[in-house]
Amino acid sequence: MAWFSAPSIVGGILREESRDLFRRYCATVPDSALRRWIQTLVDPPGRVAPAPVE
Repeated sequence: MAWFSAPSIVGGILREESRDLFRRYCATVPDSALRRWIQTLVDPPGRVAPAPVE
C-alpha cells in the first residue's frame, strides 16, 4: 500500500509489563518444558533481573 507507511518499531513497547506477566505465569504453573522456555524469556542468561518492587 503506497499510501501507508508503518511506524518504525525498535522494541521495548510494554517490555517490563510483558515480563511481569510471564513471571507471574511461571510462579503459578508446575514445572514443564513450556515454563522453562518462558523463564528464559523472562530472565535470559547474562541479564541481571531487576530488584523486586515492594
